Formats: sequence, C-alpha cells, structure tokens
Amino acid sequence: MPRSEIKYWIYGLLLADLLSFLTYYEPVLSPLVFILAVTIFLLVCYRHLELAILIVLAELFVGSKGYLFSLNLGSFSISIRLAFFIILLSFSLWYLMKQGREALWLFVKWSWPVLIFGLIVILAFLHGLMRGYGFAQVFFDANAYFFIGLLLPLFIATSRQGFMERVVSLLIYSAAYLSVKTLLLLYFFTHRFEFFLFDLYQWVRDTNVGEITWTTTGAWRVFIQSQINIVVAWWVVMTRVIKDNARQLPSQTALLGLFGAALLISFSRSFWLGLVISVLIAGLWKLYRKKWRESIYLALIGIASTILGFAIVIAVLKIPFPETSSTGTIDLSKRFEIMVEEAASSRWNLLPPLWRAIQGNSLVGMGFGTPVTYVSNDPRVRSANPSGLYTTTAFEWGYLDIWLKIGLVGLLIYSLVVIKIFIEANRNKEHLSPALPGLILGLVAVLGVNIGSPYLNHPLGLGLVILLYAYVVKQQSAKISS
Repeated sequence: MPRSEIKYWIYGLLLADLLSFLTYYEPVLSPLVFILAVTIFLLVCYRHLELAILIVLAELFVGSKGYLFSLNLGSFSISIRLAFFIILLSFSLWYLMKQGREALWLFVKWSWPVLIFGLIVILAFLHGLMRGYGFAQVFFDANAYFFIGLLLPLFIATSRQGFMERVVSLLIYSAAYLSVKTLLLLYFFTHRFEFFLFDLYQWVRDTNVGEITWTTTGAWRVFIQSQINIVVAWWVVMTRVIKDNARQLPSQTALLGLFGAALLISFSRSFWLGLVISVLIAGLWKLYRKKWRESIYLALIGIASTILGFAIVIAVLKIPFPETSSTGTIDLSKRFEIMVEEAASSRWNLLPPLWRAIQGNSLVGMGFGTPVTYVSNDPRVRSANPSGLYTTTAFEWGYLDIWLKIGLVGLLIYSLVVIKIFIEANRNKEHLSPALPGLILGLVAVLGVNIGSPYLNHPLGLGLVILLYAYVVKQQSAKISS
C-alpha cells in the first residue's frame, strides 16, 4: 500500500475517534453523523467495492464492539459495524449475481465448509427461539456469527491482485494507531487531567471501545478488545524481521516494542497466553525444521521487543507534565494470581455450571441465548448482589461457549474451517503473500487467546478466520472477473 494512501487511512481513523468523542459531548449530533457515515459508505460501495471492504476491515481492526457510532431506535441500537456489514453484504450479493450462475456455483463449491457452519448457526438461532429465550436475548447472543457473511465480499476481493497486500498494510498501521491510542489513554489517566478524565472514561465505556481500570500502582489498565489485532500484527512484523535483512531491524524492532507496550498495558492474561503459545509453537517448529538462525532471531527480537515495551510504558508513566498521579512502576504480580484474583476466580467458578449446561445437549448444543448462573467475585456484581450469583449468556471460556450454543457438531465444523486454512496455507505458500506466515501465527495466537477470552465467536476473531479462509482456501477456478 502506498505511503500516501496509508496517510489517509490514519487520518480517517483519527477523524472517526474525534467525531465519536464529539457525538458523546453533543448527543444531538449522533444520528446526523451516523446517517452521514452510512450515506458515504453507500456511495463507496456503489463506486468502489474493494475500498468499501477495506473500510469494513479497518473498522474491525480498531473498533472493538463496533459502537464507535450508533443509531438508537427506541430500545434497539444499531452499531455502525452492523450497518456497514448489511450494506456491504447487499452490494456484494448484487455484484456476484451480475456475474451469473457460474460465479454463484463457484462460490458455493469453494466455501462449502463455511456455508455448513453458517447453517448450523442458523439452526442454533432457531433452537434458542424454540427454547423460549426471547428474540432479543437470542439475537444479541448470535449476531456476532452473522459476520460469516464477510466471506462473500472477501471472495470477490481476494481474487484481485494486490488486495491482500493492502489488507496487511492496513492491519499493521491500524495496530500501530491502536497502540498509540492505548498509550495516550494511559498517559491521560496516569496524569492529572481531572477536568477531562470523566468524559474520556465515559466515552470509552459508552462506545464499548474498551475498559479502563485502576491498578494498585497507578498504571491504569487500558484494555481494548481490538488489541487482539495487535497480537496478529506483532506476528506479521516479527516474521518479516526474521526473513528480511538487518537494514530494517531497528525500525521494525521499535514497532514491535510499540505493540508490546500496548499489549503489556492491556493487562490481558489471555493476550499474553495466546502470544506465548504461538511463540512456543513457532520456536519448536523452527527447531524441528533445523532453522537455528531463525529460532535465535525469534528469541532475541522477542525479548528485545518485550524490554522495549516495558521501557515505553515506564516512559509514559514518568512524563513530568502535567503532574503524574502514578507511582511510575508496573506491578504484574496480581495478574498471575490465576486462582484467587477476582476475574480469574470468577472464571474458575463458572466452569462447573457451564460444563453441566453443556452436558444437557452436548451434541447439537442448547441454542443461542442459553443462560448459566454462577457465583462471581467481580466487585460490581457483589455490590448489586452480595451472594455473587450472576446469570449471563456470554462466557469467558471461548471454546466452551461455542460448544454450549452450537454443540460438538458445530465446534467440529468450525475446527474443520480452521484446519483447512492451515492445510491450504502450507500447500499454496509459494504463491501467496510473504505476510502469510505471520498471519497464520497470528491465527494460532488467537486460537490460544480463545481459551480464556471469547474471540472466535466475535467479529474480531471470526473476521480473521474468514479473511484467511477467503485468501488461502481458493482455487484458480474460483476467481471471478474484476
């Protein structure tokens, strides 16, 4: 992607954040900005479908739950992500139908595992309704899976020369933007900006961008769901550094350090676990293939980027203007108390009742909207209910959540989709993007993250799976005209 084009993407991301913050300050502007954004996107879809797909991916890379802009219709709120998705899917279907029956047949032939998975999702949706959970409860539990439909526009776009290279560049620069945004939020909340902090905190919470939480050292936790894409971008850059010559080593290591700083201050054990699992798998694979130099590079650059990440966070904490409200240190010890810390212990408390619910119908699942009650140690739950009893339809154990809702059959079909990506990536690696190894290792990291945080049943993780399927699981006969 040309540098001039990257500049406009960065400007676009910054403008989106500023406009979103403006609509928080002036709620009367919210529907106007939403309608304007949707109108512009409609025109882009009509004139330049590939650009529209990139816009949807950019929003996915930085937008967490997709509510940076929203339109409230009574008790129902339409996110900008859902609006963009529906528009893009409609135009893509229209575009494909113009290509004729042969193109439609090629799409079905090429995407059959994903289509079967989509059918299982529809059946689980109906199952939830039949169990009487209520349409709203079922819809909001299942709506993330609707993004399986991204496969259709990506089927069209990935056949075009240079598209994946643009996506990879967009991913890296979006991750860099998100990392800087994370560190800026850390700076604001660890320094005395009292007149500003409440509005900033409420904006982050109300738009579901992320969570900002006080820690005992004053190094506030800045967790943004889209930081999962920083993990993927970390791997894309890391594999590039390992393969390329040393000329780019300083700048690329600095970029890895920036990513490391954002992931560090996220205080997300799941992110750390996914990254560690993927590093171990990559290291063992390189040792098995006797790629000693690459193994050493991976270890050394990984350590260097981690140290640099710590240094960046400490530097932000110690900026003297305005007066700092932080001790200037980072205490990670509590995040490793995986049995007694509130959030961690709540996850362990969830396991027995969640497993009992799965056993109710382990083969085909209990349907979307299935609630489970357990004892939570979250202070917010305890303040509302001293017993800690909490009922929810969303569960931190990602694979068990999928199993409960769509059953073992659905989980196996989803696994087939992922396995097919790995097989085809290995088979066609000589003809695909040089960034593919990094994207694949990023997927491995997301698979690890999903153990303790649900991402594969969320547009952020599901979007990566669909993107990679569309790119690597393709045949020459599956290409359609541009």
